[in-house]
This record gives sequence, C-alpha cells and structure tokens, in this order.
Amino acid sequence: MTGITFAGNITVNGPMFDIHDNEHVHFHTLDDAAAQAAAVAAAQAATAPAAATAPTAEAAATAEAAAATPSAAVRIAAAVRQMAAEGVLRHKYDFTWLMLIMNQTPELPHFASAASFLEFMRGITSETLPSYDTLAKYSSYAMGEHPRWKFKANSPRAADTVETQRRNNVASRFLSLYRKGT
Repeated sequence: MTGITFAGNITVNGPMFDIHDNEHVHFHTLDDAAAQAAAVAAAQAATAPAAATAPTAEAAATAEAAAATPSAAVRIAAAVRQMAAEGVLRHKYDFTWLMLIMNQTPELPHFASAASFLEFMRGITSETLPSYDTLAKYSSYAMGEHPRWKFKANSPRAADTVETQRRNNVASRFLSLYRKGT
C-alpha cells in the first residue's frame, strides 16, 4: 500500500471512513470520482511549487460536473425549468432528489457534495435553489436506489407513503425530461 506521511495535523473534508491499526490510518472516500480527484490533487501537490495551491477533491468534482457535455447541461436546465413550470418542484428540498438521481445515473454528472451540486446548478438555472444545509440534511435521510428510495424514520414525513412516492416521482420526472431532451 502506498501513502503519504504528514508531519502535522490534517483535516479531511468529505464522506469517508477510516480503518486504523493504532499506528497507521487509512482514509477511503466513498465516492470513486472524489477518490480519483483526490489522487490527482495529491499528485499535483507533490509536483507543484510550494507557493501553488493544489485543487481540492471538491474543486475537481465541481470541475468534472461543469465539464459535462454542453448538451447535458442544457438538457438538465431545460428539465428543471419544465419541472418548475409543471409544479413538480414543490419544495426547495426537492432539488435533493435531483442531486441523488444524477449521482445514481451513469450518463449524468456526479457530485461529491451538496456544495458542488449547488455550484453546478447555479451555473445552469435561475431557479431558487435550497441551501447547502437543506440538501445535506435531506440527502442523509434517503436510503436505497431510485425508484425504491425509502427514508429514515427521523426524516420529516418518513411514514408518509404518499410523500415517499412523490419524492421518487420527482426523480423519475427529471430523468424522463432529461432523456427526452425537453
């Protein structure tokens, strides 16, 4: 196993878990895209001059999403506009389901965090977006894969089967509009 040795304290931001043996700590990201971006950032940091700052995994994931084909970004924006016009996006937190379905769909951009999703969406739509905290909170409630998402018991309206179906339908409608190129 290869790794990096740090002489001081470090802070790691992002989804991860650690495996340690009280002598070594190994951090593993839960998102392959973020892991690849972190590896690239680490390689660049090792070869860059000391004054330069290496891109973070977050910045690399945002750049990856922004590099989505122009037609993909245009189709995402059109789908969001159509959904807003139809009244499908009833709550700001409904953007959470768009972020989750994008992360679960191979042909769509993927996001390492709610912040990278918000940055991407701000670049393509004029719709009023939720806060980072709202996206992070609601995405933590979702379990499973679309179209069979379930929601943790402590989430708002978790026992409401109509709301659970509505959330799944928001994601389904987005996919339908995106794939039609609306």
